[in-house]
Amino acid sequence: MTVAELIEKLRNYPPGMLVVVQGWEGGYDAVEDIGIVDIVYDPSESYFGEYRRSEREDTSYIDAILLPRKS
Repeated sequence: MTVAELIEKLRNYPPGMLVVVQGWEGGYDAVEDIGIVDIVYDPSESYFGEYRRSEREDTSYIDAILLPRKS
């Protein structure tokens, strides 16, 4: 999903509505900030996400917005 696609979807909801992410072991945490992360498409393991953080030798990384879990 791109930023434009996310904005378009969010337009359908009240501006004051809470945004959450799944908690580590269950439940939900509020999104408190956003960040940018360099990632590489790598769907090698079914139990990991489709992307992984890029490493120094990766040349085909992309920037993505990260909604971090509450620390």
